[in-house]
Amino acid sequence: MIWSFVFGVIAWLVLIPLGSTVFPLDMGGQINTSVSFYDIQSSLFNPENVLSKTSLGNEIKTITWLDSSQGSWAARVAFLNTYRRENKTKAIYQNEFQLHAATVQFSGDHWFVKGGKFFQKWGNGLLFNPSDVINSKKNPLMISQTLDREGKEQIDFSLIPNDVIALDLVLLAPETNAIDAPPLIPRLGLSSSWLSGHLFGVIEKNETPEWGGDLSCPLEIAPVIVYTEFRYKTAGKIPHYENGTSGVTYSREAAACYLLGFNWVIRDNMNLVVEYQRNPENLSHKEYMTLLHDFASNFSQPFSYTPALFGASKQYVASAFILNEVFQNMEFTFASIWNSSDGSMLIFPAMTYSPVQNWIVTSRWISGLGNNQSEFGNLVEKNSFQLSLDTYF
Repeated sequence: MIWSFVFGVIAWLVLIPLGSTVFPLDMGGQINTSVSFYDIQSSLFNPENVLSKTSLGNEIKTITWLDSSQGSWAARVAFLNTYRRENKTKAIYQNEFQLHAATVQFSGDHWFVKGGKFFQKWGNGLLFNPSDVINSKKNPLMISQTLDREGKEQIDFSLIPNDVIALDLVLLAPETNAIDAPPLIPRLGLSSSWLSGHLFGVIEKNETPEWGGDLSCPLEIAPVIVYTEFRYKTAGKIPHYENGTSGVTYSREAAACYLLGFNWVIRDNMNLVVEYQRNPENLSHKEYMTLLHDFASNFSQPFSYTPALFGASKQYVASAFILNEVFQNMEFTFASIWNSSDGSMLIFPAMTYSPVQNWIVTSRWISGLGNNQSEFGNLVEKNSFQLSLDTYF
């Protein structure tokens, strides 16, 4: 458990200063240590609560990030170390090294080129981002998930002739290891005092084009920002599920996924965010419940398909109440996601506190509310609590 931390300290105290004498670097880093506890209860995914007999539901994770930059290049690496209690007699230790980001950038007065592996935020949604076609799908439970997300291999050509127009051309590395033409994504950005947004297209070999974008408009009559995101596919993959024998099938149909939201600035330190997302590439409630019951009746057998969280309804409503500086250096967030098809809800309040500079303590509770005929009422981990400590240097 301690090796990730030890390696980070050694790199910081010995290797980095030694390397900096040869190559002058700007260095920094972060160490995150979190402890998670899970309340495992009976559900259709967990008949008769059989999982609670083998799992104690706790986990300890340490992540050490190291950042370095020099001139036109920058890098961010992560060392992950996880301890997870599988049952009363067995524990699992996992160690992993990840290259989160490594970039080279060249720029002029009205242009820049950035290549390598990096994360860039697309879309203006807080909890959902349907227009983000570059990055791995965002977890809505991680509201502030930005730097912690691993980047994608890409090259971004940007032309910025003035303060109103920006043009990007992104080449993404193919998802497979096959040598093939990379997906090409042209993106046009427009910005003014009353409206800003982006329009993009995804051009990929052997695939029909995909279009999308985002718009944001601040209202003058109230301190409210109204925004939207959308993505349109002429041949989207619409899932269908009837029973366990046929499995999940897909039909190629036009699919328009969109998000509508607003951010109300109630006070300088108080925000209310509400978002509605519709995604036709999710299962319907009826199909999802059929899948759940088939899963429960064949619990001892391998199951071919289990929908991801937030994939059990065509539409969701999310909200977040954010209160900064409740007390000095303390922030509180109360967020929820409502499955409007079955009435179940996921709530996840969180609190962060910085007792001293460069130290942040975060506590987070996640709880699923609903009956046994709903998505969030059938979570295996019905309740969970996480306490984490972040140290920056």
